[in-house]
Formats: sequence, C-alpha cells, structure tokens
Amino acid sequence: MKININFPDNTRLSFTERGLFMSVSLNVKQEVARFLPKDSVHKTLKRTVYFVKSKDPVQNNVFKIDQEYLKLLNKCMLDVRNAKKAALELEIKQLKEVEVQLTLF
Repeated sequence: MKININFPDNTRLSFTERGLFMSVSLNVKQEVARFLPKDSVHKTLKRTVYFVKSKDPVQNNVFKIDQEYLKLLNKCMLDVRNAKKAALELEIKQLKEVEVQLTLF
C-alpha cells in the first residue's frame, strides 16, 4: 500500500536512531522575534524564521504524523500570536509614555 503525504515547505522530517522527529517553521518579523525563545529563532539576511520541534519520536503512522504536524503548527501559530501581542503591548506602552511627555510640555 502506497500513501503519499504532502506536507508544506515549512515542515521537516528527521529520521534518527531514536525515531522520526518533525519540525514546523513560520516566518516572523524581527520585531516579533524578540519575544520568542532565542534557541527557536533562526535569522538570515532576508527573513527570520521561528520553528518548533517535536520532543518525542512520532509514531510511523500516517495519521499520527498528520496529527503531530497539526499539533506543532498550532503551537507555532499560538507562540507567534502571543509574541505579536507582547510586541503590540510594548508599542502601546511606549506610545503612552510619549503622550505623557508631550502633555507635560
């Protein structure tokens, strides 16, 4: 039985002696990357990439691999959303400080 698994370009499968591991990545802005874990951010000249890796080996089953992909993608998107929220909160705080300084003059 042959099954084709088509994952997007942001997915990497690694076969090791411990088993099958998966990682998922998303492009992020540099302002947002400051609020993500440093060991999970890769910077290049053109883009900044945030990635999440599976901690335990994935079972060699098509459905388990697909479930692990969705789990990692959701975790990655949630982390990026929280980082964007933190970046916006910092920007709001800085704008309020500027507003206070302007009203003092």
